[in-house]
Amino acid sequence: MAINKVLRIILIIAAVVCFGVALSYPLLYNRQSQTNENNISEYQAIRNSAKSAATTAIVTATPVVTTALPTATPTPTDIPTPTPSPAPIAAPEIDMAGMTEEEYRDILFILDYTPLSSGTPKPTHTPRPTATPRVYETPSVLPYPLKEKVELDESKILPDFQELYGMNQDLIGWITIENMTIDYPVVQSDDPDFYLTHGFDKEENVSGMIILDPLCDPYTPSYNLVISGHHMNNGQMFTQLTDFKQKSFWKQHRFIEFDNLMEKKQFVIFAAFDSADWDVDEQGFRYNQNVQYKLECDQWLKEIRENQLYDTGIQCEFGDEFITLTTCNRAKRKNGRFVVVARRIRDGETFE
Repeated sequence: MAINKVLRIILIIAAVVCFGVALSYPLLYNRQSQTNENNISEYQAIRNSAKSAATTAIVTATPVVTTALPTATPTPTDIPTPTPSPAPIAAPEIDMAGMTEEEYRDILFILDYTPLSSGTPKPTHTPRPTATPRVYETPSVLPYPLKEKVELDESKILPDFQELYGMNQDLIGWITIENMTIDYPVVQSDDPDFYLTHGFDKEENVSGMIILDPLCDPYTPSYNLVISGHHMNNGQMFTQLTDFKQKSFWKQHRFIEFDNLMEKKQFVIFAAFDSADWDVDEQGFRYNQNVQYKLECDQWLKEIRENQLYDTGIQCEFGDEFITLTTCNRAKRKNGRFVVVARRIRDGETFE
């Protein structure tokens, strides 16, 4: 009898604890969500104030008139000897007709030049095994034009971000979608999970942050910048991405401004589709990849076209810069994702 009494008491205590946890979680969720919303409003105000101040400074600046001093004509010894530019590194021309996918990937590794001053290609690699080799009829191995890696220069940070960067140096930029509540700072961390549960102030927060994949380079940049955010019950973060299921919604919200700390860029959305978390569901479309080579880019765009929910009429090609936005979407599958893909607007391009 005594044992039964003890067991009942333990069960009652356990039930009370579970009930308390069940009640406290929504309260904690709501409190942290509200804190995050207040913080984001503060960050938006800081950025907007900085932008306004920078614009005012440009408009009201008084030009300074100076009188140029006569310039002495250089003597032959004053004329610097020009330094010849280094010859560009050209991708070798290789006949790949009839080559299998495994052999093709081997070639990609060999041609994967590291952007160092020497321009030396990576010497070795371990090719991934391919279960079912595929043969490409017209393969192309020409990579994108080799770009010198661009590092963040803190002296060139835009006025919009100087104060915010001082608050958190994981800040890499800001994303805004036309006429939507998506208007957030974007962060990047070596720990891909940290900002899933922490806010910009690095305090625990269920809303997390808008995150650039740690493998992406925001400044050079990578050719496909993968940016993710939570799907929240209160509509925060990337919840509104799923509204792009409707083409009528896309027509009203198709433009994205994604600025890194040193440069402002405009993008246009060209596709939206349902997918899966590729890490746990290999049947899902692997949208989160760096499309560095033409064959990879062509195949990636082909799969996007096959999965897109509607045709936007926006043309894309190898050489464009892309951003891929993703959020959870469990309406169709446990590990579902909803994906919106945009390309950078080209010089002189206009839209109706």
